[in-house]
Amino acid sequence: MNKSVYLFLVIFTNCKESKAFSKPVVTAEVKDTLISKTPVQKDIYINKEFFAGDELTDVETFKTAKTGIDSLSYSIYKERNTKNYIFSLEKFLKNDDVEKYRITDTVNLKSADFTVHAETVGNSKILLLKSNQKLLKKWTFETNTNTLHSGSAIFQAAF
Repeated sequence: MNKSVYLFLVIFTNCKESKAFSKPVVTAEVKDTLISKTPVQKDIYINKEFFAGDELTDVETFKTAKTGIDSLSYSIYKERNTKNYIFSLEKFLKNDDVEKYRITDTVNLKSADFTVHAETVGNSKILLLKSNQKLLKKWTFETNTNTLHSGSAIFQAAF
């Protein structure tokens, strides 16, 4: 009988101790650090639809150009009060009175020193973003009888 009571106490104690260790502990110091590192930029993000000439509050337009692939263009935005840039790949949607675009992808850049190059390989159109001959990102779009279908963006390299 003593063995079963002893066994019960051991199991009960172990279960109670394991519950105490299963709860994560987050200190206020860690929370403040995480919040302060979160960017507050609200103008440029994936799937945002916008009209040409829309007013931007967190960034200013640095450069805009066509890619030569279907209705894709790109823009470079400079973040206000920083030295950072955002590369934005944009798809033209329509032109009622003002051109409308959708941001399909973004890349954060440390400088505006980069090149954008489009090439055709077989049934695919490839868009390359490079800085100092280093590949930063590669997008592949498959074509099918003169119709361009948005392909998957293939991530090749990062900062």
